[in-house]
Amino acid sequence: MLPLTRSLTRRPHHRSPRPAAIVLALLVLALTLLVGELSSTGAKQASAALSSPYPTSEATLETAPTVGYPFPPTPTATPVPEPILLTDPVQDPHSPGVVWFPSTGHTLRGPFLDYWTSNGGLAQFGYPLTEEFFEPAGGVSQKEPLQVQYFERARFEYHPENQPPYTVLLATLGTFFHPPDPRVPAKAEADPQSSYFPETGHNLSGVFKEYWLAHGGLPVNGYPITEQLQEKSATDGREYTVQYFERARMEYHPENAGTPYEVLLGMLGTQLAQKNGYPYGWYPLFGHAVDFA
Repeated sequence: MLPLTRSLTRRPHHRSPRPAAIVLALLVLALTLLVGELSSTGAKQASAALSSPYPTSEATLETAPTVGYPFPPTPTATPVPEPILLTDPVQDPHSPGVVWFPSTGHTLRGPFLDYWTSNGGLAQFGYPLTEEFFEPAGGVSQKEPLQVQYFERARFEYHPENQPPYTVLLATLGTFFHPPDPRVPAKAEADPQSSYFPETGHNLSGVFKEYWLAHGGLPVNGYPITEQLQEKSATDGREYTVQYFERARMEYHPENAGTPYEVLLGMLGTQLAQKNGYPYGWYPLFGHAVDFA
């Protein structure tokens, strides 16, 4: 009896894929995906560049803003210093020959200090309201820019063209605020102590004459341009007996009777500074002033 034999038909042999083939297939797939991603990114960058307000050269495509930022950044403004006002206080310079007044924060020096000290000082002129500066032509009989300094009761002017002691003069503030009144007759017969000035046609007597003689006379105060009159002060609103002179207004203060302050000069320097807007104004743009143009 013949032995049983295996079937002559063999099953096919199934081999596993080789590892190298698998790696190659994965690399092809990865390269395909990478190329697709790069193409998509390039299209987006080109679209953003076209919609951007910036240039689209190759040098700027990488840094150009995207569609989400359509406007260029706003530049930061450079801070501008506040203007220096005429009445702004200054620091004490601690310099020889310079006097600093803490009440107003201003200094006094040179010819103006000499004049201030020699002709009555604080009681006569008050505190300085500004530093020295060149004031434009116009105003109080000015035909050209003039070096000045404002005080509560006066404005000092520097006149280098004059010989001493007239290099410093007081502005004619009395005439500026009160034009001369009409001339009147002399009162010498009725009042022997009265003095008459034919140059302006007005009289001077009593406590005003005493003050005028004791505080610089004609060079400091000028001629009288009115008689005595009643007037309300523009600075404190009170009514005083006053008399105007070319460079000053004298006020009688009975509350100070018997003291050196019975007669005081009106605050014409303060009035003129306010009239010119100096408490709120800049230094002029020439001379020794700071240029804020």
